[in-house]
Amino acid sequence: MDKVSIIVPVYNAEEYLNRCVGSLLIQSYKNIEIILVDDYSTDSSLDLCKNFEKNDNRIRVFKSERFGVSAARNTGIKMASGKYICFLDSDDEYEKEFVKTMVSTIEKKNVDMVVCGYKQICETNIVEKKYQFNSVDSIDYLNAYCCEDSFEHVANYPWNKLYVTSKIKENKVMFDESVSVAEDAIFNMEYLKYVNKVKVISDTLVKHYIVANSLVTQKVDEKKQEYTILKINDLFFENYRIRNKIEEFSNVVGRFLLYSYLRLGNIYSGKQLKDFIKRNQNKQNRRIIRKASCLNVNYKIFKILFTMKMNEILFLYCEAKQRRNR
Repeated sequence: MDKVSIIVPVYNAEEYLNRCVGSLLIQSYKNIEIILVDDYSTDSSLDLCKNFEKNDNRIRVFKSERFGVSAARNTGIKMASGKYICFLDSDDEYEKEFVKTMVSTIEKKNVDMVVCGYKQICETNIVEKKYQFNSVDSIDYLNAYCCEDSFEHVANYPWNKLYVTSKIKENKVMFDESVSVAEDAIFNMEYLKYVNKVKVISDTLVKHYIVANSLVTQKVDEKKQEYTILKINDLFFENYRIRNKIEEFSNVVGRFLLYSYLRLGNIYSGKQLKDFIKRNQNKQNRRIIRKASCLNVNYKIFKILFTMKMNEILFLYCEAKQRRNR
């Protein structure tokens, strides 16, 4: 029975820690180490973590080397000694069979990553987020990431996945500490560069709680959003390049870049919008987007206006969309 390292970044989580750690202690798969990384909490979280450590020798407590959830996860990765790594946020829970199911799947299917579904819980509202996916080919996984709207919710997060520790450490796959949103999507896209097979299972094995005032509910600076969105796009492109699949799936690669620009077109306005389009409207990007398959009429309109450099109309179109979405 191979060891699994479960990394939990902890920041001011005294209200949720008993629930979170409790779900780990009752895992049916027993060969685990629970790595609690305190991210400079100002409440009693660190004391609670130390008490857990005293009562169960599978628990190890560390102080994050730097501030932020990414730094805390990176500290946990450095300290991990298991064959496999998984992550859990300190306000979430694993179902009792999470580790057992994920390890059984990764070994039976001989894959490099396993992805499961989860329950999204907001007060009394519970929504299951899952995806049925039969192929284990990483290219099929990447294609689904781009082309299936419901799949992105399952693919982006780190806490519904099981990773191979050696793949992370040998390739120096770490969380980007310069960003505070979608750092998990960047991490996953980087990890995918080094794997050939991924198994997606439909079991909902994580309880993910939506907490008011969490990072995902806060407004993020536009420039930081641009960096993150384009970073994910660059890694997406790189995944196809290293597999020599860009030409074969040029419609998918183009669609993802188009999707990235559409998102940024919804963020920027005025001069910022014009500057962003002009910065990115080079010959190579227009060539890539020309080959994009279009999900809907918004994609088609943006594609035509962007590739033909009809910028004044494109600016008006983006701003009209923003007004409709307000």
